[in-house]
Amino acid sequence: MKEIRDNLVARIAEAEREGWLGEIEALLISPAGAEDKLAQVDRRTPGGTAINLGWTSSMPKQPADPPQSISGCRPFADIAHRTTTRRLRTGTVPEIRGRHKAELPTLQPMRTVVVFPTGERAETVASLDRHLPEQRHPWTLDGTLYIDTDDEQTGCLFSDWDPEDVAILEAAIGHRPTWAVQIDVSGRIDGTAEVHQMIALLLEHGGVATDDYTPRPWTLPEILSGTVIDGLLFFDFRGYHELNHEHGRS
Repeated sequence: MKEIRDNLVARIAEAEREGWLGEIEALLISPAGAEDKLAQVDRRTPGGTAINLGWTSSMPKQPADPPQSISGCRPFADIAHRTTTRRLRTGTVPEIRGRHKAELPTLQPMRTVVVFPTGERAETVASLDRHLPEQRHPWTLDGTLYIDTDDEQTGCLFSDWDPEDVAILEAAIGHRPTWAVQIDVSGRIDGTAEVHQMIALLLEHGGVATDDYTPRPWTLPEILSGTVIDGLLFFDFRGYHELNHEHGRS
């Protein structure tokens, strides 16, 4: 566990050096979890002594809960980005199938997918615990996907959504969801395959998912089959930026 903690601290230092601001907040959540685990081990060991975790002044100890914004909501995604990218609905389909094979730019911003599974929240939490054990709030996949549940009553669900987008979601599933799973995707990777993997798990029994780039909810068959709607695939960040660039030039 100490080695895991030390590796996380090194990754945070790298993110700070490279200016990967979108990575830092998500990474900060994990060292706190590692430290809590170490504390639990210490409490359970007879005669155990306190462990000096060696936090530097530039990297203070973080609370176990995810960082909060001034408004009290977790700053996972840029609100202006989320509310404007959903509005683009024009453009063509230039080489859609080849986009995900293209070379990635040096750095992508952290991107967000929100999933609304069918069934009870406890069932989804149990499924995440089975597939991503010994972690929670957030769960992580290979250190590149950060997964957590959210709701309106105690969290920030829909706080950065346009009312029109909420109405589209309600029409698609027949009611207003009370909770969701938020997946934040590291800017260091393409993320398409990893997002598909998690959505296949979360929507195994039905439901829909939304991304930062299209205004409509997507079903699992649409996502996995590569359906193109309004010129875009699901989670088509490259296609969105291509269309946005073309739209800006016209």
